[in-house]
This record gives sequence, C-alpha cells and structure tokens, in this order.
Amino acid sequence: MNDCPALLKIIFSFLCAFFALFASGCSDSEPKLSSVEGIVVFDFEDETSAPDARLSVFAETESDAHRVEKITVSSRSTQFEWTAFEPVIIANEKKQWAGYTDFVCPAFRKIPAGLYRLVYTDGEGREVESSFSIVYPEKIGAASAADIKNVLDGEFFEQVAVFDETDALLYYGLKKESWAEDKKLFSANKGASYYRTCLVVKNATAVCILPAVYKDQRS
Repeated sequence: MNDCPALLKIIFSFLCAFFALFASGCSDSEPKLSSVEGIVVFDFEDETSAPDARLSVFAETESDAHRVEKITVSSRSTQFEWTAFEPVIIANEKKQWAGYTDFVCPAFRKIPAGLYRLVYTDGEGREVESSFSIVYPEKIGAASAADIKNVLDGEFFEQVAVFDETDALLYYGLKKESWAEDKKLFSANKGASYYRTCLVVKNATAVCILPAVYKDQRS
C-alpha cells in the first residue's frame, strides 16, 4: 500500500477546494464545526489490480482543532462505524481541520454510499454532531487503472500531484499543457521524484489516484 503521508497531502489538497474561509476561534470555546467533507479515495497501486478504497473525512472547525479528542463516523444505512482517536490536525492562519484519511471496511465490503453522521468530541468531552453524504459509481471498485478513464466515460476532472523523494508535495493542480511529456513535467518541478494522476469524479464524492510514475521510469 502507498505511504499514508503522501496520500494525506493529496487528499488535503483536494478537500481544500471545498472549504470556505473563516476566522480561527478561541482556544477554550465550545466545539463548533463549519462544514464536513467526506470523499472515497480509490488508490490504484498498479495498472491491472482493483483499487484499495478508503473513506477520508475532514471537519472544518471554528473552535480550536487541537483540542479534538476523537472523531466518530457512522453510516446511517449500515452498521459501519469508525472512530479516530488521534485525528489528523491541519491548520494555517485562516483555516483548521480535524479528520482522518484511512477509514476502511472489512475485506470484500464496499464503503457505503448515502448519509453519514459525524460526532466530534473535544478534550473536555463536549460533543458536536454533523452529517455528510457519500456518492460514487460502484463500478469504480472493480475497475483497473488501465481502464478507469473508460469506465468513468469522461465524467472526471484530471489533476496531478507531484512529489519529491521524501513524499513532500511539490505541486497539486491541473497538468499544464507544456507537461505533455513526462520529462517536461519533471524538468519544470525541481526535485520531483514521481507524480500521481488524480481523477476527481464529477457529481460524486470520490477521487481515483492512479499509480505513481517515477522520474527514472521514463525518459
């Protein structure tokens, strides 16, 4: 399985596009959430295998995200429930999030579509509840990287995530026209070691992350 730090950076970059600006709250206020975003990440390790699937959920907080104790996510249509006791905290001068990128189902079970409940608990035991929905085409789960674009039939936006050898994210966004050849992409991103193409599925809460392409793979 691919390194979680690299996937976290891709997922975080993707979720940032959905979040609105807000002013950070005080450190000891009641927990309050601005929004909750969930996506299903389909991680393709190679060209022929079906993807691994994981649910990534992040809550944008108006209170201090560093006070979070745990986040519990449950599907309203099934018995699936997950709890992250050490949520990932991501913050800058204007935004802060708490979440987790690796909620997975038991073997041979799909991540349920539909409505979800999220309970955010801070260090004082105070709780706040919110909800979010997951929608995605089930056919993605049986596809391979080699045919996923045909399976999606053009219903996706293509992005690219470029990393250095330590998995630090150098670039995330549209693949520029001048990067039609891989060697030009690597030349334009100093220190780049590999990249992964991300297919953001239209009218869904899903992203397909294609296998890594390394600098030394192609000329």
